[in-house]
Amino acid sequence: LLVERIAPGGTLLFIGREPFEYPSKSFDALPEASRLVLETERLRDGAMLLSHQRAYREFPERAIRESLARRGLRVDARAFFRIRHTVRSLSGQLAWAEAEAKRVPNPALSAALLE
Repeated sequence: LLVERIAPGGTLLFIGREPFEYPSKSFDALPEASRLVLETERLRDGAMLLSHQRAYREFPERAIRESLARRGLRVDARAFFRIRHTVRSLSGQLAWAEAEAKRVPNPALSAALLE
């Protein structure tokens, strides 16, 4: 386990992202920018799964803290930063999705993802 590799008195740093919490309103009621980000992530995740890759998953910070506490570790500090999506970052996600879609073994599914 990763925890076993920490030197006594050492530090373990986690950097992550909270999972998106869907509001009670429908997807269509979300702001257009939010829908674009979510659709990009869905396309990437779908392409990864269909190309037999493991999709990226976020774990809530609370779950990480609880897991560390069960192993006798404590959190000394935490910080939160807003994610800033840009045209470049979304283009990178779409390029990643495209690369994975090309690896999908079923030609019909691959073509549908690339459409």
